[in-house]
Amino acid sequence: MAAPRHTHRVPPLAWVTIAGGVLIVLFWSLYFAGAAGFGQADPRKRIFEAAFPVADGVLAATLVATGILLARGRRAAAAFTLVAAAAQTLFLGLLDATFHTVHGYYWPLNAEAVIAVAINGLCIGGGLLGLRAAWRLWSPA
Repeated sequence: MAAPRHTHRVPPLAWVTIAGGVLIVLFWSLYFAGAAGFGQADPRKRIFEAAFPVADGVLAATLVATGILLARGRRAAAAFTLVAAAAQTLFLGLLDATFHTVHGYYWPLNAEAVIAVAINGLCIGGGLLGLRAAWRLWSPA
């Protein structure tokens, strides 16, 4: 008789962080292929966006690593969740939102502005939710 298999439920946060990392890679793939069209016509936005690929690459790798650690139930998942949420997602979202606000890119509300609002909202909201999740992972049960 075979030994019973131990089943482990992968937490939804694991899937969300992995998906976030994949979406970042997809965004930059489209951006560099010229398919995104996002901010490429405005020289100020091109210069600003040029500062993000490395930071976003690190964020994508951190998000995927976080998801893997969460899925495996590793203790380091709390630290990675904190890093992905605070040091990267929240910070980069606030930086991007500040740039768009200062330069008036949120108004008039066109397709590009809606995309910027959505991306910034996902980063800031996701960062705050990630901080909450990290706190819960670190707190004793």
